[in-house]
Amino acid sequence: MEMLVVVAIVGVTSLTILTNYRRNERTSQNYNYAQDFAAVLRRAQAGALSGLKYNGADVAEYRVSLRGGVGQTYRACAVEPAEIGVTNCTNNKTIESGTFPADFNAKTITLVGPPSVITSAVDIIFRPPYGDTSFTGDSFTDAGGELQISFESGSGFFTVSINSTSGRININ
Repeated sequence: MEMLVVVAIVGVTSLTILTNYRRNERTSQNYNYAQDFAAVLRRAQAGALSGLKYNGADVAEYRVSLRGGVGQTYRACAVEPAEIGVTNCTNNKTIESGTFPADFNAKTITLVGPPSVITSAVDIIFRPPYGDTSFTGDSFTDAGGELQISFESGSGFFTVSINSTSGRININ
């Protein structure tokens, strides 16, 4: 009888450990997706701060475009002075791009207000030489403040925040 109790305790403990391990593995994987996106933002910001040229040409701004929907895509690009206002990373000057897995998506993209504005697509813009930051979305253009992108997955939420005043990029 005592042996049966010991086996039951070991079984329940093992099951609990395995379940938590899988959940933590998914959480860690999704946090890595958020980290990867923040790294794309930081590379674009670094390009603006350093005055990095694109194939020898001057760059007026570096953009990171995020488009909503399932299988969301992001693209970082360089915009030359003649292309300002004409392109939102649809040109051939793509620095990097990617697609998030289907179970990891930007649930909300919010320009924190007053008033707060929710959008389904956004361009995060970094301008040389000081890395000035602004945001352009469906219903706002060249806005400042703080942008929050809330990513949702089966294992929780992660928020990437970009502050246009300080240039700070956080993951919560």
